[in-house]
Amino acid sequence: MDHLEFEAEEVHKLVTHQKLSTKDIVIDLLAGTVAGITSTWAGYPLDLIKFRLQIQPELKGAIMAGYRQIRSEGGGVRAFFRGVWSPALGNIPINALIFASNGICNKYIESRQSLAMTENTKIYISGCFAGLMSLIAFVPTELIKIRIQDNHNSTSNSVYRQVIQEIYSEGKGGIRSFYKGFWPQFWRDVPTYGIYFLAYNLYQKLIFGDNTSQDSQISYKVFMGKMLAGGLAGMTTWFFAYPFDVVKSIVQSSTFNFEKAGLSMHGSSILAVTRYLYKTHGPHIFFHGLGSCLARAFIVNAFCFVTYEWCVQAMNSQ
Repeated sequence: MDHLEFEAEEVHKLVTHQKLSTKDIVIDLLAGTVAGITSTWAGYPLDLIKFRLQIQPELKGAIMAGYRQIRSEGGGVRAFFRGVWSPALGNIPINALIFASNGICNKYIESRQSLAMTENTKIYISGCFAGLMSLIAFVPTELIKIRIQDNHNSTSNSVYRQVIQEIYSEGKGGIRSFYKGFWPQFWRDVPTYGIYFLAYNLYQKLIFGDNTSQDSQISYKVFMGKMLAGGLAGMTTWFFAYPFDVVKSIVQSSTFNFEKAGLSMHGSSILAVTRYLYKTHGPHIFFHGLGSCLARAFIVNAFCFVTYEWCVQAMNSQ
């Protein structure tokens, strides 16, 4: 996911029982944050195209159809980064939550000798717990991002203030309004954070064998291997997460015609939206735009690991 890439390295360190010093924690946190923000920018145009395809099933031609629509709206290159600041800045608290909760869960499992778990089970459960904690900051930033992506005619910075004010006044109003779409995002993120961390661990073992230890100097082969492992882990995760992401995008969208669909904008359940989409468009609707999503997932996650490794090396050399 945009943030499934942030602290995968932490899983490896914690499950191999390495003790992290305060310096290690700070370096990993800063490196993960920079990597998350950078990779968000790298994959954002495809994220915007993915969203447009999800809420407009009538668009044909997959990625190019979304590209042509966004380009026709004017604004040049900036149009493809509409709404990018919400996830980019939101990565900072999300990354901190993922780092802290993943570490706490790993250490708790290790301290409970009665919990006889395999390494893979521990990785999966800790990842799910990290995904759960990330929702505190992730749901509001995703909602703001979706609303801005839905705004076809504005690329100005004032749109952020406008969207935040609109969300705040919706439904019952207040902070609760920023958690619209919580449950579809729960099912999209919590199980799949576990899948991501587990997939990354397994892909590393597939590429490097059991020799996944970290050297102070990362060779080109290891560097490229990490890019491949991260990219494949991202694609694997999003394949399972995508149907829930489609439902989430519909629930959080401001342009979807809920009244015409016989649904309530503020009270329809996940099942009600899912049934409507299936009845109206068939099962393929839950994978419409998947190509754009998988391409983005590979770029974002591979790019993230390159940035992460570079930051760790740069800060350790100081």
